[in-house]
Amino acid sequence: MTAERYFHFTLGPVQAFVAQARRTRDFWAGSFLLSWLSAVAMKTVQRLSKDGRCIVFPLPDDDFLKAIEHGAAKDKEPKQGNIPNRFMARVPESFGIEQAREVESAVQAAWKALTDEVWKMDFAEHLSGEQLNKTEAIWQRQIPAFWDMQWIFTGSKADTGALDRRKNWRSHALPDEGGVKCGMMDGWQELSGVEKPNE
Repeated sequence: MTAERYFHFTLGPVQAFVAQARRTRDFWAGSFLLSWLSAVAMKTVQRLSKDGRCIVFPLPDDDFLKAIEHGAAKDKEPKQGNIPNRFMARVPESFGIEQAREVESAVQAAWKALTDEVWKMDFAEHLSGEQLNKTEAIWQRQIPAFWDMQWIFTGSKADTGALDRRKNWRSHALPDEGGVKCGMMDGWQELSGVEKPNE
């Protein structure tokens, strides 16, 4: 009989990220984005485990997961995020550190694909010269460092506090941020690249 093995995963920061919202649609978008990235992590765990039913808690919305992976008809697209930012999955013994890092990489790849589209639509077409270069340097520094992903393995699904203990290590280091800080996203340099206010 094989020993039980559980993979616990969480994606953050949640409170700090959602608190940046200024309008209801911002709250909706932030919540949906967190659900989408968590769903990417879940689908990756299912693929690597070769088990579509490996997620133990919380039981995911299969329609949401299918829509994330395969797309959905316009009338069946998810209207709200309903996948939480943390989950637990029963995984085979072959699922180890390498697979956990692959889950992180899948989330980062999805995030980068989205931010590349935002960059093209909101910045690349509207900036030029030195301003474009300054903004792009800040963007490329901040995007890979934004999400804090924590994970741990346990031998029992009852050990639900293990992930909280792991999160207390606080091993997520943010990049050094110079210049003027953003008024909406505390601690991050704002994207203009100015060195002092009123430049």
